Amino acid sequence: MKKFILILFVQFLFSQALVDFDLSKSFISYDGKHPAHNWTGISKDIQGTFELNKEDLTKSKVDLYVPVFSFDSNNSNRDSNMLDVVEEYYYPYVRFLSTGIEKNENGFNVIGNLSFHGITKEFIIPVSFKKEVREDSIIFVNPRITSISEDCKKWSSQSDIMNATRELCASIISNGAFMDHVSRKVTPPPKELQEKWKLLLEID
Repeated sequence: MKKFILILFVQFLFSQALVDFDLSKSFISYDGKHPAHNWTGISKDIQGTFELNKEDLTKSKVDLYVPVFSFDSNNSNRDSNMLDVVEEYYYPYVRFLSTGIEKNENGFNVIGNLSFHGITKEFIIPVSFKKEVREDSIIFVNPRITSISEDCKKWSSQSDIMNATRELCASIISNGAFMDHVSRKVTPPPKELQEKWKLLLEID
């Protein structure tokens, strides 16, 4: 196994004081590259909470995590090897923990630390608010890829949250990059994945 690439999609649903995330449509995936073949492992076992401070939203807290052992590439031997490569017994979770929420012109920036395989880096998620969504509201979430760098190393995504009448209530923008876990450098993904991402961008 040569490369381990991580993609994180985050969707926030704001409602009551302590919220369990409904992340059934979100996922974390990695793409492995080997001279003989490429593959993708996916985990939908994303867990987390959002502690909402109704009096001061900037004092709210976000905690998202996913067990590394939950990644599935449809090959149990390969998955077992992946766990050894990323030292799952030392680093059992991929985690995002907020360190602060700051106001901006359109809403808020959720600032936090994204940790994986012993490496922690700051990650900022801009959140803009359009209309109020109450805790008993019916909502629809539309996630999509909004941009990909020419070399396909970096990407941006946006999740639009709409109410029952399909009015836009909030947009969450995430930025990320593909990283070679051995060299710790940003790297382009396999060509097959590059083509799929560009196709998604054309469809949007």
